[in-house]
Amino acid sequence: MPPAAIDGIIVLLVAGMTYALASEGLWGAALMTFNVLFAGLISLNFYEPLAALIAENVGFLSGFADTLSLMLLFIIALIGMRIGTEMLAPAMVRFPGPVYFAGPGFSGSPARR
Repeated sequence: MPPAAIDGIIVLLVAGMTYALASEGLWGAALMTFNVLFAGLISLNFYEPLAALIAENVGFLSGFADTLSLMLLFIIALIGMRIGTEMLAPAMVRFPGPVYFAGPGFSGSPARR
């Protein structure tokens, strides 16, 4: 696959994620920013012991143990925190217009109406 095609796919993925995050407004973008930050911290702290465990017990995955464990921990932590924040704050917080439209740009994506 040519590098330009891979770059195009990545641009489309980033644009899609930006649109999805922007549709949640300032509150959703801020919550997701902190969810991703803390999921990254959790996964980077605990992936090495899990990778060692995977490498010892599942021989054919030993080459991918680091990637697999980091990805699994990140996904599990992110989904757990996303569900937790949705349960704790199910309603969107109202902000003044200029803050609502400028806010997601500071926490990860531009706002849309």
